[in-house]
Amino acid sequence: MRDGRLSRIPGSIEKDQELPMNIKIIVASIAGGIVLFVLGSVMYGLFLDGFMQASMVQYEGLVLNPPNFVPLGLYNLVLAWFITFVFDYWAEIRTAAGGAVGGGLIMFANALWTDLSFLAFMNVYNNLWFVAADIAVVTFMGVVAGSVIGLILGKMTKRESSV
Repeated sequence: MRDGRLSRIPGSIEKDQELPMNIKIIVASIAGGIVLFVLGSVMYGLFLDGFMQASMVQYEGLVLNPPNFVPLGLYNLVLAWFITFVFDYWAEIRTAAGGAVGGGLIMFANALWTDLSFLAFMNVYNNLWFVAADIAVVTFMGVVAGSVIGLILGKMTKRESSV
């Protein structure tokens, strides 16, 4: 103790001190990855499974059932990290509303790019309804995950005092 105060624990963060940038990125990425994983499981695994199967050309062994969860989890974490990185480093998004817009736009572009690539190079879709549904679902997932990521980045960023 010095001057009647407890000494700071090395490496600890005081209430008014901004967290190191990588801690924000890690926490927001993990939260966003969990949101993407849960929403993807619910939307594709429960609600749209029959529709998706009927809309795809069936090739023996093309779709793993059940999926390999390690790459699936890593896929969601990497995608959430990318959204978090864009929000924190370039777009400075720090709110749920800003995150919803940014996440929706990023995921819309990602889904559109992926589905157009599949349409151009592969014979996997029976109809374009699959593409429309996939883009809508992925965009919705981006809106929700982006909201969570934006909210977390905002909560973990030091607020400038306007004195």
